[in-house]
Amino acid sequence: MSRTARVWQLLSGGTKTRAPAILGGVAAFFAARLYIRSLQQDMLKTPNARLPVVWMDVSVEGEPAERVAIRLFEHIAPKDTDNFIQLCTGEKGPSYKGSRFHRILPGSLVHGGDIIRGDGRSGMNADGASHPSDAKYSIGMHRAGLVCNYITEWPNVNSQFFITTRSSPWLTKSVAPIGEVVMGMDTLWKMEEQCGTASGTPRGEVVITDCGKLDAEIRM
Repeated sequence: MSRTARVWQLLSGGTKTRAPAILGGVAAFFAARLYIRSLQQDMLKTPNARLPVVWMDVSVEGEPAERVAIRLFEHIAPKDTDNFIQLCTGEKGPSYKGSRFHRILPGSLVHGGDIIRGDGRSGMNADGASHPSDAKYSIGMHRAGLVCNYITEWPNVNSQFFITTRSSPWLTKSVAPIGEVVMGMDTLWKMEEQCGTASGTPRGEVVITDCGKLDAEIRM
């Protein structure tokens, strides 16, 4: 009997002894995955939490695109989100304004925030110092629009960040989200379509022309 036929026999109940055990094991495996994912998503929810929102105006090959608004998980990563806010407002000097997205991978992510070199080899926190990330690495990466620090020198963060454009569960153990896009996903997909490449090196310029923080906060 071929391996394919054997598997089909087991899954279809053709064998009374091993099939229940195998099917039970499969069911337990997927039930555990769903449970873990629900726990990860629960970490993003705080009843009645009012979370800060920052915005970025982006030009794609010189043409203005829809504003990107990002809700930050301040209740999960207060230090990282505060640094991100200050880089959007420029209140301490360093700012995302005028920086570009230096890596755009279609079907994966857009990567920017290198406010010094603009090529992914540097970066700077709002206060000029380095600090370890306080984001939670147990949170899943199961949807598009999640904003994450890009850590160049573990475990310290700088100004670099990336945004997922698709579900990226394989990143769950290596990166942690500090926010999510609540408006402007069409802009990210436009960046992918017009400037993305397989290598990630953009074939057109994508620049953050302005950025800041909304006066109002969004309730979760």
